[in-house]
Amino acid sequence: MITHRLALIAGVAAAVVLAGAAGIPASASVPAGASVAGWSITPSPNPRAGNGLLQAVSCPTTSACTAVGLHVRQSGLGVTLAERRSGGVWTVQSTPNPSGAAASALNGVSCPSGSACTAVGQFFVKSGAELTLAERWDGSKWAIHSIPNPPGARHSFLAAVACASPSSCTAVGGRDTSAGAGLPLAEQWNGRNWHITRTPNPVGSRFSFLNDVSCTAPWSCIAVGAKTDAFGNPLGTVAERWDGARWVIQPAPTSAQAGAGLRGVACTAPSSCTAVGGLNQGPLAERWDGTRWSVQPVPAPAGAQFAQLNSVSCAVSSCEAVGGYLDSSGAFVPLGEGWNGAAWHAQPAPNPGRASINYLQGVSCPSPSDCTAVGLGNGFGAGTPITLGERWNGTRWNLEAVPSPIGAAANLLNGIACPATDACVAVGTAGPTRGIFSAEALRWNGRAWHLQQIPTLPGANLNAVSCVTETDCVAVGGSNAGTLAEHWDGKHWTVQPTPKPSGAPAPAFFAVSCATASSCMAVGTSNATGTGGQFVVAEHWDGHAWRVVPAEQHLQRGRVPNLVGLHRGRRLGRRLELDRDVRRAVERQQLAGPAHAHQEHPGRLPGQRLVQVADRLHHDRRHERRHAGRTAQRDHLARAAHPHPAGHPRRRHRQRVLHLAIGLHRHRASFRSPSRLSPADPRGAVERGAVAHPAHPASSRSWRHE
Repeated sequence: MITHRLALIAGVAAAVVLAGAAGIPASASVPAGASVAGWSITPSPNPRAGNGLLQAVSCPTTSACTAVGLHVRQSGLGVTLAERRSGGVWTVQSTPNPSGAAASALNGVSCPSGSACTAVGQFFVKSGAELTLAERWDGSKWAIHSIPNPPGARHSFLAAVACASPSSCTAVGGRDTSAGAGLPLAEQWNGRNWHITRTPNPVGSRFSFLNDVSCTAPWSCIAVGAKTDAFGNPLGTVAERWDGARWVIQPAPTSAQAGAGLRGVACTAPSSCTAVGGLNQGPLAERWDGTRWSVQPVPAPAGAQFAQLNSVSCAVSSCEAVGGYLDSSGAFVPLGEGWNGAAWHAQPAPNPGRASINYLQGVSCPSPSDCTAVGLGNGFGAGTPITLGERWNGTRWNLEAVPSPIGAAANLLNGIACPATDACVAVGTAGPTRGIFSAEALRWNGRAWHLQQIPTLPGANLNAVSCVTETDCVAVGGSNAGTLAEHWDGKHWTVQPTPKPSGAPAPAFFAVSCATASSCMAVGTSNATGTGGQFVVAEHWDGHAWRVVPAEQHLQRGRVPNLVGLHRGRRLGRRLELDRDVRRAVERQQLAGPAHAHQEHPGRLPGQRLVQVADRLHHDRRHERRHAGRTAQRDHLARAAHPHPAGHPRRRHRQRVLHLAIGLHRHRASFRSPSRLSPADPRGAVERGAVAHPAHPASSRSWRHE
């Protein structure tokens, strides 16, 4: 509802990281006989990796800097982070977190001296309420300060703080109201306690908030921010001035300009301030001369799009501002802009390797030739976030070695199989961490989840798993080399060689079903990037090797197939003739030969039912054509509900891939209508889940009410 800088600030970042690290499976199979009284969350471990993001920095001298932000522990808990540079080396500091906090973060910091720093932010409690947070560094340790929250506010945060002296600090942010609106928030520290000061709300805005503040004296502060309508659309900038007694709104030239917002401000005197932010057209800078605000032209780098400035720091007559932009190659990279007293000019800022969506959030300049900027790599959910630091030497920006504390890696569980009530296997992907994806597997023993050691390949991603028994599972996915299959024998995971279909670029599996230890079918697509031809990929495991199963192609070249996962044998793509594919594939694999015509062996469709299955598929295809609108809507919702990290295109189609295994390896009960389920059948209690059959744990069934 309320957003500031680029993330609200660390609160949203915490949610993004936690969502990737929490290990919540996309779909689940519950063994028959298990309790269906209700769902409960079971904690799951996360792969280890260095992570962190830095939101602000304060350098009282050229030899001392303190940066603050957020770190995610391996448990998935988002906690406060502070790092200090002394003697040219950054080290992580121990910071406290509020008791019982579900997540906490520091967004702003101000250090009037090398032994006194104040940091502010917010934390979340288990009820979902968001509360303000303040911590203070006394030269030896960090301690939490008691700070009030606005009465009646369920969500309140502090985005920035400015300390004119160790005993005088002003913090700003935002709060909500019982009516659902958002208002600016300001609090002040007088050396003994914090207290709230009243801030006016800009006329005509539904939400308004303050992103940054700068104070040249306890009685002289400037705060800047933005305002939005009820839908979160930017309506213009906000600037307020503290005169020692009250806050007053200042007219700004972009106060009513759509898309405009101010994110940072720096004052060298009460009559000399510079504020930065962004417009729809690019970066924004404004200057306060003691009487009025005026816009300053800011050149964006050649080919830049969506350029934004997040922070600014001024020393004497020069300023440095930092942010990020989308370059001509499509990468989001750090941005530096310098003010020389007469004009702004773009400065190249180095982009860290093996990370994407990188930007700078805060900057502090103790002198014109010495500035330190901090931020993060792998922002906006692009992977495991890493701390980013750069330093300006008066001529150019250089990367700094800023540690990322060991914690949870960004990860996602894509598939699960439960051959018994006390045995489940979940698979997925960890990363990208510094540009590397790796396979992930967890095992449930009836009491807790445990990480398993699993071999991985460059770019590995596991999308699905099927288990015949507790000691026989097959997981499938893709890697940079193509399709990927791994086998669990009860003790170890091993990679199984899979052939690459002829003429199918970049193939990957998205589903697998195993009827027996010697009969598995894996399906997927090739060239998931959407360029060139699109192909259906199917391979069969016969107990010794994987072999390609020819699948009839009905895909238009150069277009991504419409492969919505509609279970129960329905037509899974407007361009696929499933009746023929199923019949021919089943016959090729001899899953229903004459010798098995009257057997009820798991995974085999009786021969006399083949035509019935094909007829059912044909009927369902006609039925779905009459509901094309619903199909398109489900396709849209599936894509929106399961976004995938940039840089790993195969994952973006996991929810849209043809589940041929349903037709090839599901026993006859899988084709019953959900309306025929017995009221006593516990599987009927789950309306939108995938449920494992008691006698055949490898097969599953899904449905949804329409």
